[in-house]
Amino acid sequence: MLNSKNRLTLITYYGIRTYRNYKLVDVDRGPYSLRVAVSLRNAKFYSHNKPDSEKAVKCYRTALLHAKEDGLDELSDAILGIWAVFAEYAAFLPSDNMAVSILESRRSDILRWMEVNGDNIHLAGERTRLLNWAVRFGSRIAGIYYERGSTGDQLCEEYRVWCVETTVAELLRRQTEGVKPDEGEFLNADEIGALLAALGDLYYDQRKFHFASPLFLRALTIKPTRDCEDVMLMNSLASSLVQQMQPSDPNYLSNVASSRAWLEKALELGGNVKPPQRTIKCDDGCTAVIINLGNFAELEKNFTEARARYEEALSLASAINPKRYWDVAATMLEALGEYGKDETRRSGRRPPRPSGPEPLFSSS
Repeated sequence: MLNSKNRLTLITYYGIRTYRNYKLVDVDRGPYSLRVAVSLRNAKFYSHNKPDSEKAVKCYRTALLHAKEDGLDELSDAILGIWAVFAEYAAFLPSDNMAVSILESRRSDILRWMEVNGDNIHLAGERTRLLNWAVRFGSRIAGIYYERGSTGDQLCEEYRVWCVETTVAELLRRQTEGVKPDEGEFLNADEIGALLAALGDLYYDQRKFHFASPLFLRALTIKPTRDCEDVMLMNSLASSLVQQMQPSDPNYLSNVASSRAWLEKALELGGNVKPPQRTIKCDDGCTAVIINLGNFAELEKNFTEARARYEEALSLASAINPKRYWDVAATMLEALGEYGKDETRRSGRRPPRPSGPEPLFSSS
Protein backbone atom coordinates (compact mmCIF):
# COMPACT_ATOMS: atom_id res chain seq x y z
CA MET A 1 0.00 0.00 0.00
CA LEU A 2 1.24 3.50 -0.72
CA ASN A 3 2.27 5.58 2.23
CA SER A 4 -1.11 6.48 3.66
CA LYS A 5 -0.24 10.13 4.11
CA ASN A 6 0.47 10.43 0.39
CA ARG A 7 -2.20 8.04 -0.78
CA LEU A 8 -3.64 9.19 -4.07
CA THR A 9 -7.11 7.89 -3.35
CA LEU A 10 -7.53 10.49 -0.62
CA ILE A 11 -6.57 14.04 -1.49
CA THR A 12 -4.72 15.42 1.51
CA TYR A 13 -4.63 19.11 0.65
CA TYR A 14 -8.17 19.51 2.01
CA GLY A 15 -6.44 20.60 5.19
CA ILE A 16 -6.41 16.88 5.86
CA ARG A 17 -10.13 17.36 5.47
CA THR A 18 -9.75 19.85 8.28
CA TYR A 19 -12.01 22.77 7.63
CA ARG A 20 -10.19 25.98 8.43
CA ASN A 21 -12.90 28.39 7.38
CA TYR A 22 -11.94 30.82 10.13
CA LYS A 23 -13.40 34.28 10.04
CA LEU A 24 -10.16 35.69 8.70
CA VAL A 25 -8.96 39.04 9.84
CA ASP A 26 -9.84 41.93 7.52
CA VAL A 27 -7.67 44.80 8.69
CA ASP A 28 -9.51 47.22 6.43
CA ARG A 29 -12.97 46.47 7.78
CA GLY A 30 -12.39 44.87 11.18
CA PRO A 31 -13.11 46.73 14.43
CA TYR A 32 -9.44 47.51 14.96
CA SER A 33 -7.68 50.68 15.93
CA LEU A 34 -5.01 52.05 13.61
CA ARG A 35 -2.17 50.61 15.68
CA VAL A 36 -3.70 47.12 15.63
CA ALA A 37 -4.27 47.33 11.87
CA VAL A 38 -0.68 48.47 11.31
CA SER A 39 0.69 45.59 13.39
CA LEU A 40 -1.43 43.12 11.42
CA ARG A 41 -0.26 44.54 8.11
CA ASN A 42 3.33 44.28 9.29
CA ALA A 43 2.73 40.69 10.39
CA LYS A 44 1.41 39.87 6.93
CA PHE A 45 4.40 41.60 5.34
CA TYR A 46 6.90 39.60 7.39
CA SER A 47 4.91 36.41 6.86
CA HIS A 48 4.69 36.58 3.07
CA ASN A 49 6.43 39.52 1.40
CA LYS A 50 9.71 39.56 3.30
CA PRO A 51 9.72 36.36 5.40
CA ASP A 52 11.06 36.90 8.89
CA SER A 53 9.42 34.62 11.43
CA GLU A 54 10.76 36.45 14.47
CA LYS A 55 9.37 39.78 13.30
CA ALA A 56 6.09 38.24 12.12
CA VAL A 57 5.46 36.59 15.49
CA LYS A 58 6.34 39.83 17.29
CA CYS A 59 3.87 41.77 15.12
CA TYR A 60 1.06 39.31 15.77
CA ARG A 61 1.68 39.48 19.51
CA THR A 62 1.83 43.27 19.38
CA ALA A 63 -1.48 43.40 17.54
CA LEU A 64 -3.09 41.18 20.16
CA LEU A 65 -1.65 43.26 23.00
CA HIS A 66 -2.93 46.51 21.48
CA ALA A 67 -6.34 44.96 20.80
CA LYS A 68 -6.60 43.93 24.45
CA GLU A 69 -5.57 47.43 25.57
CA ASP A 70 -8.27 48.81 23.26
CA GLY A 71 -10.86 46.84 25.20
CA LEU A 72 -11.78 44.20 22.63
CA ASP A 73 -13.29 41.08 24.20
CA GLU A 74 -10.75 38.25 24.21
CA LEU A 75 -13.45 35.84 22.97
CA SER A 76 -14.78 38.16 20.27
CA ASP A 77 -14.59 37.18 16.61
CA ALA A 78 -12.10 40.00 16.10
CA ILE A 79 -9.60 38.62 18.63
CA LEU A 80 -10.18 34.93 17.90
CA GLY A 81 -9.75 35.77 14.23
CA ILE A 82 -6.29 37.20 14.89
CA TRP A 83 -5.34 34.14 16.92
CA ALA A 84 -6.57 31.90 14.11
CA VAL A 85 -4.47 33.65 11.47
CA PHE A 86 -1.49 33.72 13.85
CA ALA A 87 -1.83 29.98 14.48
CA GLU A 88 -2.16 29.25 10.77
CA TYR A 89 1.11 31.07 10.15
CA ALA A 90 2.80 29.34 13.10
CA ALA A 91 1.71 25.93 11.79
CA PHE A 92 4.15 26.28 8.92
CA LEU A 93 7.15 27.28 11.01
CA PRO A 94 9.91 24.66 11.52
CA SER A 95 8.20 23.67 14.77
CA ASP A 96 4.41 23.61 14.87
CA ASN A 97 4.30 23.51 18.68
CA MET A 98 3.46 27.21 18.84
CA ALA A 99 0.43 26.72 16.61
CA VAL A 100 -0.87 23.86 18.74
CA SER A 101 -0.33 25.89 21.90
CA ILE A 102 -2.22 28.88 20.49
CA LEU A 103 -5.15 26.84 19.28
CA GLU A 104 -5.45 24.69 22.39
CA SER A 105 -5.24 27.74 24.67
CA ARG A 106 -8.11 29.42 22.82
CA ARG A 107 -10.16 26.22 22.77
CA SER A 108 -9.63 25.80 26.51
CA ASP A 109 -10.69 29.43 27.12
CA ILE A 110 -13.91 28.75 25.23
CA LEU A 111 -14.62 25.52 27.09
CA ARG A 112 -14.13 27.30 30.42
CA TRP A 113 -16.63 29.93 29.29
CA MET A 114 -19.03 27.11 28.40
CA GLU A 115 -18.77 25.62 31.88
CA VAL A 116 -19.81 28.92 33.44
CA ASN A 117 -22.25 30.34 30.90
CA GLY A 118 -23.33 27.46 28.68
CA ASP A 119 -26.73 27.01 30.33
CA ASN A 120 -27.60 30.71 30.33
CA ILE A 121 -30.50 31.03 27.90
CA HIS A 122 -29.76 34.72 27.44
CA LEU A 123 -26.34 33.83 26.06
CA ALA A 124 -27.54 31.15 23.63
CA GLY A 125 -26.22 33.05 20.62
CA GLU A 126 -22.82 33.51 22.22
CA ARG A 127 -22.72 29.82 23.09
CA THR A 128 -23.30 28.83 19.46
CA ARG A 129 -20.70 31.26 18.16
CA LEU A 130 -18.05 30.10 20.60
CA LEU A 131 -18.86 26.42 20.12
CA ASN A 132 -18.25 26.92 16.40
CA TRP A 133 -14.85 28.37 17.19
CA ALA A 134 -13.99 25.55 19.60
CA VAL A 135 -14.73 22.91 16.98
CA ARG A 136 -12.75 24.83 14.37
CA PHE A 137 -9.75 25.09 16.66
CA GLY A 138 -9.98 21.43 17.64
CA SER A 139 -10.21 20.38 14.01
CA ARG A 140 -7.16 22.44 13.07
CA ILE A 141 -5.15 20.98 15.95
CA ALA A 142 -6.05 17.51 14.69
CA GLY A 143 -4.82 18.46 11.24
CA ILE A 144 -1.47 19.58 12.62
CA TYR A 145 -1.02 16.33 14.50
CA TYR A 146 -1.99 14.38 11.39
CA GLU A 147 0.79 16.09 9.45
CA ARG A 148 3.29 14.75 11.99
CA GLY A 149 2.64 11.23 10.75
CA SER A 150 2.33 8.21 12.98
CA THR A 151 3.76 10.07 15.97
CA GLY A 152 0.73 12.35 16.02
CA ASP A 153 -2.00 9.86 15.14
CA GLN A 154 -3.19 9.25 18.69
CA LEU A 155 -3.61 12.95 19.46
CA CYS A 156 -5.11 13.55 16.03
CA GLU A 157 -7.71 10.87 16.75
CA GLU A 158 -8.51 12.33 20.16
CA TYR A 159 -9.21 15.76 18.70
CA ARG A 160 -11.14 14.51 15.68
CA VAL A 161 -13.29 12.26 17.84
CA TRP A 162 -13.90 15.21 20.18
CA CYS A 163 -14.97 17.39 17.25
CA VAL A 164 -17.38 14.78 15.92
CA GLU A 165 -18.81 13.90 19.35
CA THR A 166 -19.24 17.58 20.24
CA THR A 167 -20.98 18.25 16.93
CA VAL A 168 -23.29 15.23 17.21
CA ALA A 169 -24.15 16.12 20.82
CA GLU A 170 -25.08 19.66 19.82
CA LEU A 171 -27.22 18.49 16.91
CA LEU A 172 -29.01 15.97 19.13
CA ARG A 173 -29.61 18.64 21.77
CA ARG A 174 -31.16 20.94 19.21
CA GLN A 175 -33.29 18.12 17.84
CA THR A 176 -34.50 17.18 21.34
CA GLU A 177 -34.88 20.62 22.92
CA GLY A 178 -35.49 22.68 19.82
CA VAL A 179 -33.48 25.72 18.75
CA LYS A 180 -33.58 28.43 21.40
CA PRO A 181 -34.40 32.05 20.54
CA ASP A 182 -31.41 33.88 19.08
CA GLU A 183 -29.37 30.69 19.25
CA GLY A 184 -28.42 30.91 15.59
CA GLU A 185 -27.03 28.31 13.20
CA PHE A 186 -24.45 25.83 14.37
CA LEU A 187 -22.29 24.20 11.69
CA ASN A 188 -23.71 23.83 8.19
CA ALA A 189 -24.01 20.47 6.44
CA ASP A 190 -20.79 20.87 4.44
CA GLU A 191 -18.81 21.64 7.58
CA ILE A 192 -20.27 18.66 9.43
CA GLY A 193 -19.50 16.44 6.45
CA ALA A 194 -15.91 17.65 6.46
CA LEU A 195 -15.51 16.69 10.12
CA LEU A 196 -16.92 13.21 9.53
CA ALA A 197 -14.75 12.67 6.47
CA ALA A 198 -11.65 13.83 8.33
CA LEU A 199 -12.17 11.21 11.02
CA GLY A 200 -12.89 8.67 8.29
CA ASP A 201 -9.57 9.53 6.65
CA LEU A 202 -7.71 8.87 9.87
CA TYR A 203 -9.42 5.52 10.43
CA TYR A 204 -8.69 4.61 6.82
CA ASP A 205 -5.00 5.28 7.40
CA GLN A 206 -5.17 3.12 10.53
CA ARG A 207 -6.81 0.40 8.43
CA LYS A 208 -9.95 0.54 10.56
CA PHE A 209 -12.13 0.28 7.48
CA HIS A 210 -15.28 -0.73 9.37
CA PHE A 211 -15.05 2.61 11.19
CA ALA A 212 -14.08 4.65 8.13
CA SER A 213 -16.84 3.46 5.79
CA PRO A 214 -19.89 4.68 7.76
CA LEU A 215 -18.21 8.05 8.32
CA PHE A 216 -17.61 8.51 4.59
CA LEU A 217 -21.15 7.40 3.83
CA ARG A 218 -22.66 9.75 6.41
CA ALA A 219 -20.52 12.62 5.12
CA LEU A 220 -21.93 11.98 1.66
CA THR A 221 -25.55 11.73 2.73
CA ILE A 222 -25.47 14.80 4.95
CA LYS A 223 -24.18 17.14 2.23
CA PRO A 224 -26.96 19.07 0.47
CA THR A 225 -25.15 19.42 -2.86
CA ARG A 226 -22.98 17.28 -5.08
CA ASP A 227 -19.57 18.69 -6.00
CA CYS A 228 -15.96 17.74 -6.65
CA GLU A 229 -15.36 16.91 -3.01
CA ASP A 230 -17.99 14.19 -3.30
CA VAL A 231 -15.94 12.52 -6.03
CA MET A 232 -13.15 12.02 -3.51
CA LEU A 233 -15.58 10.94 -0.79
CA MET A 234 -17.11 8.26 -3.02
CA ASN A 235 -13.62 7.11 -3.96
CA SER A 236 -12.67 6.88 -0.29
CA LEU A 237 -15.87 5.02 0.53
CA ALA A 238 -15.29 2.45 -2.23
CA SER A 239 -11.68 1.94 -1.14
CA SER A 240 -12.66 1.38 2.49
CA LEU A 241 -15.59 -0.92 1.68
CA VAL A 242 -13.53 -3.24 -0.51
CA GLN A 243 -10.90 -3.68 2.19
CA GLN A 244 -13.34 -4.85 4.85
CA MET A 245 -13.10 -8.39 3.47
CA GLN A 246 -10.22 -10.68 2.65
CA PRO A 247 -10.03 -12.35 -0.78
CA SER A 248 -10.69 -15.70 0.93
CA ASP A 249 -14.14 -14.49 2.07
CA PRO A 250 -16.88 -16.17 0.00
CA ASN A 251 -18.58 -12.80 -0.50
CA TYR A 252 -15.41 -11.01 -1.50
CA LEU A 253 -16.16 -10.59 -5.22
CA SER A 254 -19.69 -9.46 -4.42
CA ASN A 255 -18.20 -6.83 -2.12
CA VAL A 256 -15.82 -5.74 -4.88
CA ALA A 257 -18.77 -5.33 -7.26
CA SER A 258 -20.79 -3.24 -4.80
CA SER A 259 -17.75 -1.11 -4.00
CA ARG A 260 -17.11 -0.62 -7.71
CA ALA A 261 -20.58 0.93 -7.99
CA TRP A 262 -19.41 3.82 -5.83
CA LEU A 263 -16.42 4.39 -8.11
CA GLU A 264 -18.63 4.42 -11.17
CA LYS A 265 -20.98 6.86 -9.46
CA ALA A 266 -18.01 9.07 -8.57
CA LEU A 267 -16.77 9.03 -12.15
CA GLU A 268 -20.22 9.97 -13.43
CA LEU A 269 -20.49 12.79 -10.92
CA GLY A 270 -17.03 14.09 -11.78
CA GLY A 271 -18.00 14.31 -15.42
CA ASN A 272 -21.24 16.14 -14.71
CA VAL A 273 -19.96 18.91 -12.43
CA LYS A 274 -19.75 22.11 -14.48
CA PRO A 275 -17.89 25.40 -13.88
CA PRO A 276 -17.82 27.37 -11.68
CA GLN A 277 -18.46 24.48 -9.26
CA ARG A 278 -15.95 22.34 -11.13
CA THR A 279 -12.42 22.64 -9.77
CA ILE A 280 -9.14 20.77 -10.18
CA LYS A 281 -10.42 18.41 -7.49
CA CYS A 282 -12.80 16.91 -10.04
CA ASP A 283 -9.96 16.11 -12.43
CA ASP A 284 -7.77 14.85 -9.60
CA GLY A 285 -10.62 12.78 -8.22
CA CYS A 286 -11.59 11.28 -11.56
CA THR A 287 -7.99 10.23 -12.22
CA ALA A 288 -7.76 8.53 -8.83
CA VAL A 289 -11.13 6.87 -9.43
CA ILE A 290 -10.02 5.54 -12.84
CA ILE A 291 -6.85 4.09 -11.31
CA ASN A 292 -8.92 2.41 -8.62
CA LEU A 293 -11.34 1.05 -11.23
CA GLY A 294 -8.31 -0.56 -12.83
CA ASN A 295 -7.31 -2.03 -9.50
CA PHE A 296 -10.84 -3.34 -8.95
CA ALA A 297 -10.77 -4.91 -12.40
CA GLU A 298 -7.57 -6.71 -11.41
CA LEU A 299 -9.28 -8.03 -8.29
CA GLU A 300 -11.93 -9.46 -10.58
CA LYS A 301 -9.18 -10.85 -12.88
CA ASN A 302 -10.40 -8.66 -15.72
CA PHE A 303 -6.94 -7.64 -16.85
CA THR A 304 -8.12 -6.25 -20.18
CA GLU A 305 -10.28 -3.66 -18.43
CA ALA A 306 -7.54 -2.99 -15.90
CA ARG A 307 -5.08 -2.18 -18.68
CA ALA A 308 -7.62 0.11 -20.37
CA ARG A 309 -8.25 1.96 -17.10
CA TYR A 310 -4.57 2.51 -16.37
CA GLU A 311 -3.96 3.77 -19.89
CA GLU A 312 -6.93 6.12 -19.53
CA ALA A 313 -5.52 7.39 -16.23
CA LEU A 314 -2.12 7.98 -17.83
CA SER A 315 -3.75 10.04 -20.56
CA LEU A 316 -5.71 12.12 -18.08
CA ALA A 317 -2.76 12.51 -15.72
CA SER A 318 -0.60 13.91 -18.50
CA ALA A 319 -3.13 16.70 -18.93
CA ILE A 320 -3.62 17.75 -15.31
CA ASN A 321 -0.89 16.76 -12.88
CA PRO A 322 1.53 14.25 -14.39
CA LYS A 323 3.76 13.60 -11.39
CA ARG A 324 0.95 13.06 -8.95
CA TYR A 325 -0.81 10.29 -10.85
CA TRP A 326 1.44 9.34 -13.72
CA ASP A 327 3.88 7.36 -11.59
CA VAL A 328 1.16 5.30 -9.94
CA ALA A 329 -0.75 4.58 -13.16
CA ALA A 330 2.50 3.73 -14.95
CA THR A 331 3.56 1.39 -12.14
CA MET A 332 0.21 -0.38 -12.19
CA LEU A 333 0.38 -0.73 -15.96
CA GLU A 334 3.93 -2.03 -15.79
CA ALA A 335 2.85 -4.58 -13.18
CA LEU A 336 0.35 -6.02 -15.63
CA GLY A 337 3.12 -6.79 -18.07
CA GLU A 338 1.57 -8.73 -20.92
CA TYR A 339 -1.60 -9.45 -18.99
CA GLY A 340 -4.68 -7.83 -20.39
CA LYS A 341 -3.52 -8.25 -23.96
CA ASP A 342 -5.40 -10.66 -26.18
CA GLU A 343 -2.83 -13.43 -26.13
CA THR A 344 -2.58 -13.63 -22.34
CA ARG A 345 -5.92 -12.51 -20.94
CA ARG A 346 -7.23 -16.07 -20.73
CA SER A 347 -4.57 -17.18 -18.28
CA GLY A 348 -6.79 -16.32 -15.32
CA ARG A 349 -3.70 -15.72 -13.21
CA ARG A 350 -3.09 -12.43 -11.48
CA PRO A 351 0.25 -10.91 -12.54
CA PRO A 352 2.92 -10.53 -9.87
CA ARG A 353 3.59 -7.11 -8.37
CA PRO A 354 6.94 -5.48 -9.02
CA SER A 355 9.07 -4.17 -6.20
CA GLY A 356 8.68 -0.51 -5.38
CA PRO A 357 5.41 1.41 -5.07
CA GLU A 358 2.47 -0.73 -4.05
CA PRO A 359 -1.10 -0.46 -5.35
CA LEU A 360 -3.47 2.19 -4.09
CA PHE A 361 -4.94 -0.25 -1.63
CA SER A 362 -3.99 -3.68 -0.44
CA SER A 363 -5.37 -6.48 -2.58
CA SER A 364 -4.32 -9.26 -0.26
